Amino acid sequence: MPRMDGLIALQCLKKDPVISYLKVVMYSAVSNDSPFWAAAMEAGALCCLQTPFDMKTLLTTVERCLRS
Repeated sequence: MPRMDGLIALQCLKKDPVISYLKVVMYSAVSNDSPFWAAAMEAGALCCLQTPFDMKTLLTTVERCLRS
């Protein structure tokens, strides 16, 4: 992203009372054991996906997050 990364975008989204209720699924090419994922979950992401992922994984993850 040209002006901010996904983590900063998530933090901004969660600080805005008008849209902070939105459910967020993060995805990145960063490995699952990276500090990025812990920071994303701490900032309010419901789930994290590592690329590449298949359509079934994406749909299952989104469905699970919508139910939560």
